[in-house]
Amino acid sequence: MSILLELSLRNTEWLKMATKITSSKERARDLVQDMYLAIALSEPIFRTDYSNFIYTVMVNINRNQYKKNNTFIEGKEVVKITFVDLADYER
Repeated sequence: MSILLELSLRNTEWLKMATKITSSKERARDLVQDMYLAIALSEPIFRTDYSNFIYTVMVNINRNQYKKNNTFIEGKEVVKITFVDLADYER
């Protein structure tokens, strides 16, 4: 059985896990799709239990997207984070 087929049998579990990571059902669905894509493009992995591995993959994808977009998912609301240079506020 292919790894993606095997993982897809536990899709509901991955969605629950992703919802806990993102606090948003819509973002969770995107995260699970990104996880499947990352697994498909990676080297073959051979494990008996994928839960911890999948959790790590999804957390890393979420962190990378946060860094890329400078956004933070808060519930159903996306808050844009702006970084400022403290030198601009010196006396």
